[in-house]
Amino acid sequence: MTEEGSASKTDGDVVGLPNFWLDALKHHVIVNDMISERDEDVLSLVTDVQFVPLENGFSLLFVFPADNEFFTESQISKTVLTKKVFGEEAFDRTIESPITWRDGKDVTVETITKKQTNKAKKGAVRYVSKTEPCDSFFNMFKHHDDPEEMEQYCSMAHAIGKLSRYAVDCVTGIAPDGSSDVEDDEDDEMYGDDEEDEEDSEDEMPAPKRGGAKGGRGGSSSGPGAAAGEKECKQQ
Repeated sequence: MTEEGSASKTDGDVVGLPNFWLDALKHHVIVNDMISERDEDVLSLVTDVQFVPLENGFSLLFVFPADNEFFTESQISKTVLTKKVFGEEAFDRTIESPITWRDGKDVTVETITKKQTNKAKKGAVRYVSKTEPCDSFFNMFKHHDDPEEMEQYCSMAHAIGKLSRYAVDCVTGIAPDGSSDVEDDEDDEMYGDDEEDEEDSEDEMPAPKRGGAKGGRGGSSSGPGAAAGEKECKQQ
């Protein structure tokens, strides 16, 4: 593990703080807004989060147990590539690894059942079920063609990448929670990178927008997410 105290290996078994990465992610207000109750069950299984700076962007990797009950992959990733626009770094495009959800375990969709009445036959009713997208942290690992949605999820991924560098402090409550408008300046001063090249690469990234990406419990009512107070997703 890259974070001291988050987990250790003894006789081949991984041990550590229960829900370590879930608690670290929920400490950040932007990220917490994206996590639904169903997401928590999946994120509680995360064993590592890795942020890899690239020459023109970064990759974010989530590691899970190989035999987890939600999907067949043991790792899922999102790569964000950037380009220069008027001399400044801007998000260009993304590459997401596919998630193969097990039957009934996809937390990015919900099954809605509606009652229909037969107007031609009095008293006759039927129930029709259909699957629809719903708010989920894991929508970040889907491809988004809409430029605004793509930028929001890229900002979200960048915020998680920064968080992963001081996850222990997030769990203990020492780290900034992302609520300050000057978060980037404070974080860079308090948590500088060991390597200058990595620091330059991350500092040039567009800063996460306050409020996070659309979706989750605190997202916008448009796009892939819905505002707080909407019904929770039902298990497919």
